[in-house]
Amino acid sequence: LKAFFQTTNHEVSSLIQAGLRRLRNPAAASRDQGGWDFSRFRRMNHRQRVFFYYLALLKRADEAGSPRQSWQTPYEYSRTLVSRLEGEEESVEAVTESFVEARYSRHEVSKEKAHQMRLNWEHLLGVLRNWQKLHRK
Repeated sequence: LKAFFQTTNHEVSSLIQAGLRRLRNPAAASRDQGGWDFSRFRRMNHRQRVFFYYLALLKRADEAGSPRQSWQTPYEYSRTLVSRLEGEEESVEAVTESFVEARYSRHEVSKEKAHQMRLNWEHLLGVLRNWQKLHRK
């Protein structure tokens, strides 16, 4: 189990880093499948996708000025996000619960759970973008 999580963590981290490199270098993105390695993402199981969405949200929140501190648990960090993103308590809690369930449970993560995580993730990315625009000025 430990090896599985280490491998998954490494794979998700690699995906995020590759995405950041493509964002920083748009010319390379156009040469590399439009900026996204879809084949690698398609090979992820539902649990790995939930990890990916959660870690990508952490990265986006960090870029928006709301970094997760190393001492914060997922639940503690969710309170930080909720305090910054007023009215988004339900989405933040759903993302946090999905991640914690995928991270600490042994049962299979359903396709529906991964899909719901993606929808909440996409919504929160938009909210973070808007929050960042408002607070940059």
